[in-house]
Parts: sequence; C-alpha cells; structure tokens
Amino acid sequence: MNKKNTNDIMRDIAGIERMERGKLSVIRESATGAFYNLQYREAGKNKTVYVARDQVNQVTENTQNYHKAVELFEQYVDLVSERSRTERLAGLKKNKIHPKSSKPSSKKSKN
Repeated sequence: MNKKNTNDIMRDIAGIERMERGKLSVIRESATGAFYNLQYREAGKNKTVYVARDQVNQVTENTQNYHKAVELFEQYVDLVSERSRTERLAGLKKNKIHPKSSKPSSKKSKN
C-alpha cells in the first residue's frame, strides 16, 4: 500500500463536504420504529439533539465523515511531525560536523 503524502491527505480532507461530531444513538423503540438522538460536545458541554427518522441516514453519513476526517488529520500530523523531526535532527548533525573551536581567541594588540 502506498503511503499518502500531505497533499493527498489535505485533498481528501477538503473533499469531505459534510460532517458532524457526535454519536447517533437509538433512544427508544416503539411499534412505529426507533427514535434517535445525536450526542456531541460543544464548548466543553455535552449536547443531545433529537434526530428525525428521515434524517438518520444523513446524520450517520455525516458522523462517519467526521471520523474519517479526524483519521486523515492524524495521518497528516504524523507525516508533518516525522518530516519536522527529520529536518531538526539533520540540522543537529550539520552542527556537529563543523564544531566551533574550543581554543580561546587571541586578541591582537594595537600598537
């Protein structure tokens, strides 16, 4: 499997047009069917909203898209972190190749 690069990942994220945080749950079953709610956090607080039956498929897709976006962003962070770390360590190695002299510098006297 080919590893995606950061441009591929950002393009995939940008291609997700709809998403919602949260978890869709059945809150109750009745003779006419299930009743649903969406639970999510907003501004540090738990929120719960009712979801009409005719919106369940869309909310399911939206929450799946959110989780896909989070996964893609984690991949992006991993790649950028790896690249940043590699560049930083390469810079440390360059500095070790040409260390500064430990000899004290001699001052030239003015005559």
